[in-house]
Amino acid sequence: MNLITLNDLIQSKIYLGHSFQKSNLQKNKYIYKIINNICIIDLIKTAKSLILSYVFFYNIGFNNQKILFINSQEQFTKSIELTSLITLNYYLNDKFIPGFFTNWKQIYTNILLLKWFRYLITLFNKPIFSWKTKKFFKNITSFKKLSIKYNSFYNLTNIPTIIFIVNLTKDHLAFREAIHLNKYIISIIDTNNTDVYINLPIPGNNDNYYSVNLILQLLTTALLHGTNLKTINLEKLNKCKKII
Repeated sequence: MNLITLNDLIQSKIYLGHSFQKSNLQKNKYIYKIINNICIIDLIKTAKSLILSYVFFYNIGFNNQKILFINSQEQFTKSIELTSLITLNYYLNDKFIPGFFTNWKQIYTNILLLKWFRYLITLFNKPIFSWKTKKFFKNITSFKKLSIKYNSFYNLTNIPTIIFIVNLTKDHLAFREAIHLNKYIISIIDTNNTDVYINLPIPGNNDNYYSVNLILQLLTTALLHGTNLKTINLEKLNKCKKII
């Protein structure tokens, strides 16, 4: 796989972990050594994990499966949103809503309510209604709250089986709920984390913009690669059917 070189990994600072005091030395098997009180992540293990991740995400794209990306760190908001939009997946870029997984029926009811509000606003936006009526619907407090809370996963009808969590420490609640529902969990494992309950761990720096962005770019490429190949194969199959 030539998508990422050793130099790319070094420049992205994916190997830089937390300080000796903050790291989980006993349970983290990805720590290579400690230099100047900073734990260094084993780049060989990171590279192997990225190859496995590429193959896995390629298959996700090919089989048209969906992923929910979870992130609550502001510096990764745009990257997560872009990855999700390009690959036609879902994302949660805000503070995790308690019960999002375990109380999905109530969450989905709120999403349907938001859709109903938006339908009403579209309906009352027509010229036959007065500007006061339009303004009333646009300023409903419930609508505003629902828009802020559920906008990023507005089209979500059920929770995908595959969950990608950028930072387990920041989104520990999402992690716990995903475990409870036996979801397939993918996450970037920093030196203060362990890979217990993680189905596909990616050893790396999960606090650095360049590190996380590099991983997301690779996963995006894999998803698009799988999706595009499936499209090409379907086109070839349709051509063969026409010939037959």
